[in-house]
Amino acid sequence: LSLPTIAPINVHASLLPRWRGASPIQHALLAGNVQSGVTIQRMEEKLDTGPILAQEPINLDPRETASSLHDKLSTLGASLLLHTIRSPLSPIPQDESQALYCNKLSRADGLVDPQTMTAEEIDRHVRALVPWPGVRCTIEHQQVKLHESSLEPTDNALPLPCNNDSLLHIVRLQSPGKKPVTGQEWLRGRH
Repeated sequence: LSLPTIAPINVHASLLPRWRGASPIQHALLAGNVQSGVTIQRMEEKLDTGPILAQEPINLDPRETASSLHDKLSTLGASLLLHTIRSPLSPIPQDESQALYCNKLSRADGLVDPQTMTAEEIDRHVRALVPWPGVRCTIEHQQVKLHESSLEPTDNALPLPCNNDSLLHIVRLQSPGKKPVTGQEWLRGRH
């Protein structure tokens, strides 16, 4: 923190103080947020608590994925960083009462259960956690990886009944040791 000659600054992929921590992109999608953005902050010893130097919000697409949001925020963050360091720094303290934290992701975060989760909840997991840590689900007594899902019917998708009478459409999935296939290809292979 003492090495920079002007200030130690960080580009963070959320609108701080929301989603402080290691996985802000994924947690924004898991929470069903409709907006995200980038924060340029002055770094402090505590994680993501430093004063805000600049912020830029963006609206999330309804089918936003972790990969697409990462790419958008990378471009936005680079542009905002250049603008910020060329301007006089005007730090604004973060509102601690609004702070939300997100943890580092693990494989356990990718386990979903259609018996206890709605189609929308599982779909948010797929959009947030593919490719890492991935999403795993048991269908017809077999644990599979979900690669792509939809809340609307699509060609070659596998309809999956979920909690609260909701229906998820599995577009692509993968059995252990096999290649990813469409939902209908997987179903034909099972029978």
